[in-house]
Amino acid sequence: MKQNSYKFALLYIFVYSAMGAVFPLIGQYLMKLGFTGTQIGIVTASATAIGIVAAPFWGSVYHKTNNSKRVVLLLCFAAVIVPVLLLPISNFALFLMGYIILFFFQIPICPLIDTMTLEGNHDFGSIRKWGAVGYAGGVFVAGQLAAYLGLHWIFIMFSMTSFAAGIMVLFIMRAKTVLKEVEHKNDIYSKRKTVSIPKLLCNKKYVAILLSAFFVMGTNIANNTFFGFLYTSGGGTISGIGLVFLFMAGSEAPCMAWVHRFSNRFTLERMILFAMILSACRFFWYGTGPSAILLMATFFLQGIVNGILLIEFIRYAAKVVDVAFLGLSMTLIQAISCNGSTILCQLIGGYFMDRFGSGAVYIGFAIMNLLGVLVYLSFGLHKKPQENFID
Repeated sequence: MKQNSYKFALLYIFVYSAMGAVFPLIGQYLMKLGFTGTQIGIVTASATAIGIVAAPFWGSVYHKTNNSKRVVLLLCFAAVIVPVLLLPISNFALFLMGYIILFFFQIPICPLIDTMTLEGNHDFGSIRKWGAVGYAGGVFVAGQLAAYLGLHWIFIMFSMTSFAAGIMVLFIMRAKTVLKEVEHKNDIYSKRKTVSIPKLLCNKKYVAILLSAFFVMGTNIANNTFFGFLYTSGGGTISGIGLVFLFMAGSEAPCMAWVHRFSNRFTLERMILFAMILSACRFFWYGTGPSAILLMATFFLQGIVNGILLIEFIRYAAKVVDVAFLGLSMTLIQAISCNGSTILCQLIGGYFMDRFGSGAVYIGFAIMNLLGVLVYLSFGLHKKPQENFID
């Protein structure tokens, strides 16, 4: 299995590079097409919204398919074709429809490759860090291509990296596995026949993790939308936003690589609690309106918070469910605790931004994080649990 680790690492790099190519620059692309601010907001929000439906749907398909990696392969190659079809479109309604179709296929790829990594018993943190590297690299390369060759290159790069991701899935599928691993996978597939969302939600530990993550993950994702306003209000420049984001996203990779060592010493349950409290403190401080220099100097806070939460919430969820439920549990976390929470945070953040300014946005985020901490503690999630698998 260790021989295949580099293939999973490359898979994460390519998948997250595609996202890094589009998400930071899609607003500028749509503005160039002549879309209004409201239309841009609708398009960008549609990717998050469709994920609420797409992730559980493809998670269910993944479980019902004997060769589940073929599902991921299909999604990767669909993500190659659709962006190319978007290039000639400048009509708002048609572009919105195409954008929704694109992310109906793309959004579920991330939780499903998490599932593939966990099912293969790979060191999740050391491999997942390459997603952060890929995203940061994707932002940088797409920015250069857009500046010199045009903004339409963000979709070309999306297609190219999605194609590379599909090739890596093919290599992983063709890799030889020992007999014991094959038997283990066959056992998983036989158990998947009884998998369902209602049965998964009978697991109280899993539901508590889902709820705790809901109050934290969305705030840290929505931070990518509102941080620029906070940074410029503190005296920063537009060009500085890209630089600080590069540092913030880049700092996640080493934290993801090291988190497993700290979890072995302090337990993953306590590491999550620490990261949630740090996230709340960080956002309360952001709410005071710190200067751009201080925001730049503390870029590593994002690396610590996201480096722990993005890894350990996944590992915690995997720890309390049977392996047959992995794909479905990962896609539900994506749909509810990431996509659903992000939409709520963007709506709350936008309202607070209009009424009270960027500082108030982060006070609201901090309060949500504290609610997450209360849920986490009240369910005893900070304590190392006994095995709590779903039968």
